[in-house]
Amino acid sequence: MACPYFTLPTTRVANRTSVIRQGESRQNGFCPIQNEDDLTYHKYLQLDNILNAQTLRSTLDGQKPVHDEHLFIITHQAFELWFRQILYEIDSISRILSAEYLEERKSLCVISRLNRVIAILKLCCDQFGVLETMTPQDFLDFRDTLGVASGFQSYQFRLMEIRFGVIDDECDDVARERMLWRYDKTKKNFTELFDEEHHNNLLKLHERRLTYQAMQGALMIFFYRDEPRFHLPYQLLQSLMDLDRQFMKLRYNHTSMVQRMVGSKVGTGGSSGYLYLRSTCSDRYKIFLDLLNLSTYLVPRDRIPPLSSEMKKSLSIEGCFEIGPPRFLDERDPGYLTGSNPNVSIAKDTDDSVEMAVKERNGTLV
Repeated sequence: MACPYFTLPTTRVANRTSVIRQGESRQNGFCPIQNEDDLTYHKYLQLDNILNAQTLRSTLDGQKPVHDEHLFIITHQAFELWFRQILYEIDSISRILSAEYLEERKSLCVISRLNRVIAILKLCCDQFGVLETMTPQDFLDFRDTLGVASGFQSYQFRLMEIRFGVIDDECDDVARERMLWRYDKTKKNFTELFDEEHHNNLLKLHERRLTYQAMQGALMIFFYRDEPRFHLPYQLLQSLMDLDRQFMKLRYNHTSMVQRMVGSKVGTGGSSGYLYLRSTCSDRYKIFLDLLNLSTYLVPRDRIPPLSSEMKKSLSIEGCFEIGPPRFLDERDPGYLTGSNPNVSIAKDTDDSVEMAVKERNGTLV
């Protein structure tokens, strides 16, 4: 007697053969579609809507598209998609926990979905690493086209805060005063940027780390980073800032761990424990705070004073083989004002009538 499990009706054999053939086709790179109405991967994910939702504002006035704006849009759209999933999970957890009677067998489901939310938040944090491949100067190239659009306007992020129970006790008047204070402070920073005496006073108060000359040099490198001879110096500054950020991240993670382990108890070394560690996460403990704040002074590329032809040549690869030993900036040097000295450049901003002299090879950036 034949085994019933290996005896298939004729129709089932035919269907099985068809499935096998389709499987072989897919292995060879073909995915046969029987009808136009069949559900496909593209249709299921509605990719027509998603992949065509990146409209670059920088092109609306017929201007050349800014390359990094596409990354900016994609990254934030990904954030919003993940926020939507977080809200979906949190709402489902809330429904389970809000029931009149909580079934124990659903506890594992709650924990599983909560861990999923945690995993998504970790992914969102890592996503900033992708966004930060765009430099502050790159962002300035299209920032003005964003108008009043801001991440603070994310409706879903605000919903997440509400779901998580974050208390918002800041009224509009307080927020407005704070914004005005920041505006006045930024304006004052720009005014004092070329005031060497003021800068030196801040050095004495330990509110600055870089010397006045080093600050000017760092700004020069940031503004003209596309010049060949500034490529490596710019990467060096970026590495120093990355070092600072990772070190501060280590401090913050340590602080969070201590709070979790011992709460607000006094530390074993006699310190106030968590309260002390929390204070070390402030700007006061950042190593290269001056470099991190340089983005305050960046302006769009079309506002950057153009380099003289002599200076541009000195910063090119060709100029590397023509420039002699480095010389210090000296007002007695006949090339100081004329620009004939290849180690010195005077960049004039016609809008603000601001003259900026920067030492280029004197080794002051330390």
